[in-house]
Amino acid sequence: MPERNAENSGGRTGLTRVDELRKEIRELEKVNQELSERVLELDMMYQMLRSVASTLDLGEMLETLKTHFRSDLNIDRYAFFVKRGEEDALELQGHFGLAGRVRRNLKLPLHGALRQLVRKGRHYYRDLARTDSPLSELMGSEGSLVVYALRSTENEVVGLLALGRKAPNAFSKRELTFLEKLAQQLGNVVGTMLVFERTREMSFTDPLTGVSNRRYFNQMLVREFERARRYGRALSVLMIDIDHFKDYNDTHGHLAGDAVLRKLANELSDSIRRTDFLARYGGEEFVILLPETTWDRAVAVAEKLRRKVQKAQFNGEALLPEGKLTISVGVASYPQHAEDPLTLLDVADRSLYQAKAAGRNRVGTLPREVPPERADVLPDRSILWAPDERGD
Repeated sequence: MPERNAENSGGRTGLTRVDELRKEIRELEKVNQELSERVLELDMMYQMLRSVASTLDLGEMLETLKTHFRSDLNIDRYAFFVKRGEEDALELQGHFGLAGRVRRNLKLPLHGALRQLVRKGRHYYRDLARTDSPLSELMGSEGSLVVYALRSTENEVVGLLALGRKAPNAFSKRELTFLEKLAQQLGNVVGTMLVFERTREMSFTDPLTGVSNRRYFNQMLVREFERARRYGRALSVLMIDIDHFKDYNDTHGHLAGDAVLRKLANELSDSIRRTDFLARYGGEEFVILLPETTWDRAVAVAEKLRRKVQKAQFNGEALLPEGKLTISVGVASYPQHAEDPLTLLDVADRSLYQAKAAGRNRVGTLPREVPPERADVLPDRSILWAPDERGD
């Protein structure tokens, strides 16, 4: 009997040991599965961060992200907002799958519930049908939504990432953890890009007027000229100079002159298309690129600008020779007047000189039929839209 009990006890011990081994194997398999999933997650994050960090251009980075979120993470709705500087708003920069038509340059004011969300850092809306989130109208009224505030290495809010799926409660705890870590890294990347963007803008921007500077204009001139030549499109240049600006500075001082330059830059900027390009060329000279604009249309634009400036009010202008602050404008167009960008600019400058010589406050241009090689001597008919002829 004792021997049988010993055998039974040994059998139970053996079974117990087998069960323990089976349990350990299951646990090891579970750990191995978790490690495999973790490796896949790390690889995915590495691939995403490597691709977005390969450029300093925000637009390129957002296009790359769009592909990853749609194909690798099965996201149905995606919105990427950027916060620039001290602006108290988030600007939509990249998106797909959003509800309804998204207007251009959409901005969400950073206050109320949205400000609280940014301060919190992350929020998961498990069912959008039950929330009045400020993003719910944009992201759709159904499904689930997770939102992350993006912060730079200096802990400044630089953006907002919103990801949605059509099904409610569609993000697992593991996915939320992965996305939170990804958002932390994206915040660092976006912060660096915005610093680079600001630095680049400073190098291309005239500090006094806030418009582009001569260096950036020269780059844009070459780029737009090559595009116009390649596709057979028109391109025009307006060269603008303030009349009697030295007299104004001598009378009122350079601070007053700086205020005039800033106001004129605003007047010109408000009067041109988004596709046009305004720059301060130097001193009291400004220049405007008019892509896909013919000679006739460019002359009309120049006259519109001249009239607008003449009607505007500038402090101290009554003491100027004409009693008003005015501008003269030179016009040149491709392909009529030039076969290269430098000649096009030179013709615009010569046309401006002729407008000045003819009495100022007018638009000067080469006649449409005069080729560039005859631009050294301009006939009287090259002066158009003189104020006395128009009844101004």
